[in-house]
Amino acid sequence: MANLMGSNESIGSIQFGDLDLDFDLELDLDLNKEVDNKSVNVEVDTFGDALNDSANKTTGVDSTKDYIVNMIRGLNPEDDEVNMNEKIKYIKKQFCSLVQNKEQLFEMMAYINTKALIDKIVALKFGFLFSSELFDSLIVDGTNIRNVMLQILEKNYINSDIYRIYDRNRLYNSITLLGQYYHHVRLVYNTPIAILGISLLRLMTREVNGLDYINFELAKVIRAQ
Repeated sequence: MANLMGSNESIGSIQFGDLDLDFDLELDLDLNKEVDNKSVNVEVDTFGDALNDSANKTTGVDSTKDYIVNMIRGLNPEDDEVNMNEKIKYIKKQFCSLVQNKEQLFEMMAYINTKALIDKIVALKFGFLFSSELFDSLIVDGTNIRNVMLQILEKNYINSDIYRIYDRNRLYNSITLLGQYYHHVRLVYNTPIAILGISLLRLMTREVNGLDYINFELAKVIRAQ
C-alpha cells in the first residue's frame, strides 16, 4: 500500500497471502457531489422484516445500493454470536443476489464507502461486516472482496489530506472504517494486516499533531481505536 506506507511502492505490487492486488478501482471522490443520506436504523426482533422495511424506504436509481446500506446500518453490535452470524449470512445472500459481476461489485462497494464517509454508523458497521469471515472470503466474478476493500481503504487514505481541509467528518469516518476493518480482519494464523495498523496510527498522529487541541469528535474516534 504505497501511500499508506509513505514509500514509492504501489498497492498493486503488494501481496497479502495469496491475494493479488493488481487491479485499479475508480471511486467517485467528488466532495461537492450531493449524496442521499437516508439510511434507516431499524431495530426489531425479526431481522428480515427490518430489512424489507428499510428496502421499502429506498427509491430511485440507487435503491438497490441503499437496500444493502440499510441492512449494514441495521446490524446490532450487541447481538450474540449466533444471531449476528445469521444476520451476516442474510446480508451476504442479498448482496450476492444484487452483485453478480466485477463492475457491480466495484460500484456497490464504492457506493457503500461514500455512505460510510458521511455516516459514522455506516462506517463502523461497514468495516465490521466486510472484515467478517463470511464476507472477507467472498469472491465475485473472480475478484476477492478483500482486494476491493483494501483498494477502498487506500483511496480514503490518499484523500485524507483533502478531507482534513474540506470536511473533517469524512476524515474521522474514514479513520473509523479503517480501524474497524484493521481490528477484525485476519490473515492466516489469525494475524492482522500490519500495514493497516501503521496507516491507522499515522492518520491519528498526523491529525493530533496538526491541532491546537483535540476536539470531542476526534477524541471519540481515537478512543474507539
